[in-house]
Amino acid sequence: MNVVAIVQRYGTTFSGGSEAHCRLVCEQLVKRGHSVHVVTSTAVNHVTWANELPPGTTEINGVTVTRLSVAAHRDIGQWVDFERKFQLLSPGPTLADQQEFLVRQGPVLDGFDEWFQRNGSHFDVSIFFTYLWWPTAIGLPLAHPFLPTVLQPTAHDEQALYFKTTDRLFDHTDAFAFGSLEEKRLVELRYGRPKPSVVTGIGFEVGDAANHSPSRDPYLLYVGRIEELKGVSELVAFYDLYRRKNSSAPRLVLVGEGHMELPEIDGMKAVGFVSDERRAQLIEGCLALIQPSFLESFSMVLCEAWAFGRPVIVNGRCAVLSGQVGRSRGGFAYRDYFDFAAAIDLLVERPNIATAMGAAGRDYVVANYNWDAVVDRYESVFEIAIGAWTQRFAPRHVAEPQ
Repeated sequence: MNVVAIVQRYGTTFSGGSEAHCRLVCEQLVKRGHSVHVVTSTAVNHVTWANELPPGTTEINGVTVTRLSVAAHRDIGQWVDFERKFQLLSPGPTLADQQEFLVRQGPVLDGFDEWFQRNGSHFDVSIFFTYLWWPTAIGLPLAHPFLPTVLQPTAHDEQALYFKTTDRLFDHTDAFAFGSLEEKRLVELRYGRPKPSVVTGIGFEVGDAANHSPSRDPYLLYVGRIEELKGVSELVAFYDLYRRKNSSAPRLVLVGEGHMELPEIDGMKAVGFVSDERRAQLIEGCLALIQPSFLESFSMVLCEAWAFGRPVIVNGRCAVLSGQVGRSRGGFAYRDYFDFAAAIDLLVERPNIATAMGAAGRDYVVANYNWDAVVDRYESVFEIAIGAWTQRFAPRHVAEPQ
């Protein structure tokens, strides 16, 4: 199958989110024997969308990648002012407001329409990652008339999900690929119309369980973008309070790109972006991985922790995280500081519980997220989209006059 994937950023330096999801899926599809072409931006920084990589076509791990220049960089101050005013619009944003939001959200790609008009018919199916960004919002309706379309929305319960522009996007989708059951329910409830879909998840490599054990110097670990939208402010506040009450508390290590000021807290250290090898070492050695995000469609890092046999502590106010933990029995979900503190206490005082939860999580990943099963599910959703697209263009039977 000849597949084209569209995503806002692409490359081996993005270790999480829809960008990493897209890359891993594309590479596994290539291993299965499919031809995969990615269309993306020349940006590295998702906040400014500055052109940092050269435009043009190259190959990364067997995947053909075409990068288009970003037409306009995003001024952070102007974006923050616009977003604040946008959220206060009463009775709500008009269609014109929503369209302006998408342009400002970015990244607006030079020559995107022309590339699709010139190359789109060469592919069997398209898959668009993340409903929220401009390349999907513009590209999916553009592709729909001549190419089967799959949308991996990575949807959250947020303002943009209820835009009229999002209705238009969903109308032009032949099939959905969802990260989790919770995301599927959210989108189906929001859209209100049946659309074919597959809960694909994402695959993970799981090594020998005997090789994985926590560090003798226990630490809690956060891996992801260090920003308020990911719940890091609350995590830091909870940890600060816990550390003040427990001087022997495990350290807290934060891994990822920094997009917010962090206070100086005894026992807490932010190490920034690290190599894949170092990231794996840190996950393998942690007492537990903490995922504090309020908005997720599927948490890859939870499955990474479980693949190493480590338990997790997640924000129970996020339905997706709570659902993943509930199905796996691989950790705790907290709703307030007291739940958060109790989970750490139990893992510190009862190492056997940490081991059992980590093992349960690992079994869950092996059963549900091995790459063979995940690629099978992607092939299934591609076939569904192709069938739906074919049906759209099938000649309708017209009864002959009597």
